Amino acid sequence: MFVQPDTVMSMDEWFCGGPINSGIESRYPLGASTVFVTNRHRITSIAVIVHERHTIAVLGTSTGHLLKV
Repeated sequence: MFVQPDTVMSMDEWFCGGPINSGIESRYPLGASTVFVTNRHRITSIAVIVHERHTIAVLGTSTGHLLKV
């Protein structure tokens, strides 16, 4: 669903299940392992892409820096 940039939404609409933030579900649990730990930065955003056989994560910090993992 497309939401106009100037649309006013309540706090409840921004959480999972809202029109622009649908829930994530799976039939099978995913495995995970720690690949990056830092005490120097507070991570505030993450974007992930798969390129060929590599998974690349770009992490945004509270100071405006980007970290590529």
